[in-house]
Amino acid sequence: MRLATVLYEGTPRVVAALADEMLLDLDKAATFARYETDTFTNMLAVIQVGDYGLEQARGLLRRADRRALLSISGVIFCPPVMPLQFRNAETVEAAARRRLSAPVPDVWRKAPHYSPGYRMGFAGHGAIAAWRGYAALMDVDPALAIVLGQTGRGLPVAAAPGYIFGYALLASYVARDVERREAAVGFGPCCGR
Repeated sequence: MRLATVLYEGTPRVVAALADEMLLDLDKAATFARYETDTFTNMLAVIQVGDYGLEQARGLLRRADRRALLSISGVIFCPPVMPLQFRNAETVEAAARRRLSAPVPDVWRKAPHYSPGYRMGFAGHGAIAAWRGYAALMDVDPALAIVLGQTGRGLPVAAAPGYIFGYALLASYVARDVERREAAVGFGPCCGR
């Protein structure tokens, strides 16, 4: 099931993708199905109710009430979810080695390392990214976002999949020349990301 947040007639809507470039407005579909729920008012609400909300969405998709259909051409895609927190972690050792321009320290393999990301900088599919005036070299850094559905600490690796709500593709715009200069400080990305 592919979920998204779109802007339709000036209002954010949580939708599920259907065939033929159509979307199902889940909140409207829930109203037409006489569900007494506010689960689909925004994506954070869907994430917070977890499997229950996903099962409701699957039921609505099976019915796919035509009155709740939207065409992709009539919406603007927003970020799927505006995260409460965002962490940028390097998980591929070869990429970390390239970024550090040195061998990866052993501690990298023993504990998660991340830098806080700017959560308000998210934009939806098709958005135009502004060139940063202080940068001479901009680059796109594709990434896979893992959206957590519940909190946890000190989890065994085998338990991690149970905490994942879903995935999203990210395209991080990076000022590579600025990032290189900032790397010498050793604190992590600042203006370069």
